[in-house]
Formats: sequence, structure tokens, C-alpha cells
Amino acid sequence: SGGSHGANFYGIGLQGATLTPGGNGTFVIVVPPAPSPNPPPQSTASPPLSPPLPPPWFSSPTIKLPPPAAAPPAPRTPYPIGARVVLTTQEIREALQSAQRGESLHLYLPPASSALKLAGDPLVAAGINLTMSSSGDGAILDGELNSQLILVTENANVQLFGLQLVRGRSQAAGGIMVTENASLSVQACHFVDCS
Repeated sequence: SGGSHGANFYGIGLQGATLTPGGNGTFVIVVPPAPSPNPPPQSTASPPLSPPLPPPWFSSPTIKLPPPAAAPPAPRTPYPIGARVVLTTQEIREALQSAQRGESLHLYLPPASSALKLAGDPLVAAGINLTMSSSGDGAILDGELNSQLILVTENANVQLFGLQLVRGRSQAAGGIMVTENASLSVQACHFVDCS
């Protein structure tokens, strides 16, 4: 009706509605949007943080390993039980000179890259029971073309095993000289340039 223009209407869902003239003598009820009953609460929590990126110079940690251990030495040939190890020509001479008559003496000469040079004097086995042995390629006794290698005398009994006997020279006997009543046994030895 004409007295309703601009009137406010109240009721369910009509709070704040007004009546405005429309076309053809009609009126339109305009309803404003209803306020939100409960606005969403504002979050006060911080957004989850991403893990920090490493600096550009960062790299994986380097693990330092200890240097590789040196290779263990090659196992040494076990010395014969009861043998005396001699490494030089001088040690051989001292052992022969200190032996008592009738004594049994076993000298072990480890194989070596260099020869045991006799420097013009043969090794002398007098009145003893002597065994001289080596292993592997065999120790080298070198007469240097200046002397015999070994003189076996005065009832001595000598056994040689696994030696290289080289460059023995003498008018009587190049490599080894054995006098009367002495004896010599040679096994697995190599004679080279002895005359």
C-alpha cells in the first residue's frame, strides 16, 4: 500500500529490510546482507617454517680415513731349530774360530740380494761338525776369483745345504778343498764359475 514506502520490516530474515517502489505500481522488499554471526578467528600461530637452506659454500662433511696400513712383511723362512743365524762374512768367521774341537755347529745364512764376499781368504772348518744352510734362492758365498770358498780340514765333517757357491779359484781346488780324514756333504747347492 502507499503508506508502506520506506517502512522497515522486522521478522525472521527481514531485519533491516525496506520497501522500495518497483515498476508497475509494485514494491520491492530490499534485504541487506546479513552480517556474519561469528567471523572466523584470526590465527595468531606462525606458519610452519621450512628448514633453512645451507649456505652456498656448504658441502657434505668430509670423512678423513686413516692412511692404509703398510703391507705386512713377507713371512720369513723359519730358521732351523738350534741354528745360529749369521748375516755377514765376519760373523761366519767368528763362529768358526770360536767353535771347540768336536763341537757341532749349525750356521744358517738367510738368502740375500748381495753376496757374502770372502776377500781372498777361504772359510776354514777345522775339527768340527759344521752344517751351513740357507733357504729360498740361497745365500751366496763369493770367492771373488781370489780364493777357495771353504777349506775342510783336521777331521772336520761339513754339510752344505741350499747355498750358492760362486767364483772360487785356487790352483789346488776352486770351490772347496777337503783334506785327509775330513768329509764333505753337499745338497741342493749351486756352483757357479768355480775352478
